[in-house]
Amino acid sequence: MNSGSEVPLDTTRVKPMTHGSTRPATKSTGAQGWERLAARFELPLVTAHDVAELARSLAERVQPLPWKVAAAVDKIGFGLVPGHHTTPIVVAIVSAAGVPMPHLAMSSPSHVVSGLAVMAALSNVRLNRERLMHVFEQEGGCIADAACAAAVTDAATAAAVAETRHPATLALWLAAMLSVRIAAQVPRVLVDVAVGAGTGVPDDDTWHAFRDLCIGAGAQLGLQVQASRSVGSQPVGRGIGPALAARDVLDVLRGAAAAPMDLRMHALVEAGRLLEHGGASRAGQGERDAWRLLDNGAAWSKFESLCRSQGDWREPAAAPLQAPVFATCDGYVRLIDGQALSRLAAAAGAPSSPTAGVVLHVRIGDKVEREQPLLTLHAKHSHRLARAQQALRDDPAIRVEPAV
Repeated sequence: MNSGSEVPLDTTRVKPMTHGSTRPATKSTGAQGWERLAARFELPLVTAHDVAELARSLAERVQPLPWKVAAAVDKIGFGLVPGHHTTPIVVAIVSAAGVPMPHLAMSSPSHVVSGLAVMAALSNVRLNRERLMHVFEQEGGCIADAACAAAVTDAATAAAVAETRHPATLALWLAAMLSVRIAAQVPRVLVDVAVGAGTGVPDDDTWHAFRDLCIGAGAQLGLQVQASRSVGSQPVGRGIGPALAARDVLDVLRGAAAAPMDLRMHALVEAGRLLEHGGASRAGQGERDAWRLLDNGAAWSKFESLCRSQGDWREPAAAPLQAPVFATCDGYVRLIDGQALSRLAAAAGAPSSPTAGVVLHVRIGDKVEREQPLLTLHAKHSHRLARAQQALRDDPAIRVEPAV
């Protein structure tokens, strides 16, 4: 293979490599290279074997992490839904139960808030292999940058796969995600998929095809993969922006009265499935055990300890500029456009300004009164706040149907 080539990997000619190969990482194929590859990887046509071959080839370009934990679990989330940052909560619950959960994430440059950005608002995520091993051995869990741990050949290329918004390239995204779990030697994986308009998995047919692909590719890679679906009709949690989403996470872990209930419930469902998947809970009992670990403070204690072990533990900062947006009439919230909210948060400066973004105050179906706050814009700079206000005028993200 020509390490400097811009020709994308041809998955029809993948040659096996010996385990533990130290072959140098290849340079990024670039976005255009991945697009050319995607043209041959359309979801209705691709097979589990194709995905497994690509994932294996990507994983074989890095040295596996040296830990050996047969019962380790991890989760992968897909859905382009703002919020839904359950991973820190899930890692805390699962590792508090004694189930190892090393979570290595890839940054997502074009997502307003990646899970890695949320964790980075609370603690250090840029851990080299030596530091990562120390944290994992001490805590039984971690949330870290896969690139810094050398668990992915080219984080930018892998993230470019994850950025896709077209169902045809879901297979590429899946291969990239599974390759990281192979490198991390995590044998049991939960893939949570948000289904709905604008999520990348728009309908039942796409969901069923993708679910079968996840399970089938995992089996060919020696992974026990479970796939679950969640509703992707609106954001999960209130904060859209690294620090704002991090506050939601802390509120759930601390049991705050104001914690977003939807984020809490999503996290409990995912954690429950992983507790059963990892053998810590009996079938059908995982969610109940997850509730107990969250409500008795064990998950919070574990998360705080994990953050201190990773270093630079801190409370998320607040943006200096905040501007509420009010309902113009009495009525009911009928639509919350998640993608419009993401664009709004980006206009406010997220994620480059970690404190910037949007806080959502309503949910679909809520009854609201005229002058009631629907959302609040957060920004570091006045010109960014003005840009977000203009973006909201151009593309309202929340539709209130007047009461009759």
